[in-house]
Amino acid sequence: MAARLRPDRTAAEHQSLLHFVGQSPWDETALPRATREAALPAMTAAGPVKA
Repeated sequence: MAARLRPDRTAAEHQSLLHFVGQSPWDETALPRATREAALPAMTAAGPVKA
C-alpha cells in the first residue's frame, strides 16, 4: 500500500501507515461484523450453510 501511495517515499510512507494502524483506536468487533453482514447473505442465498 505504501509503495502504491508514494513510490518515491515507500519507506517513510510505510512507517506512517504502521504508526496510523498502531496508534488508532479500533473496534475489534466491527470488521468481523461487517464481513459477516456482507458475506452471509451471499453464502446462504442458495440455502443454509452445511458443515
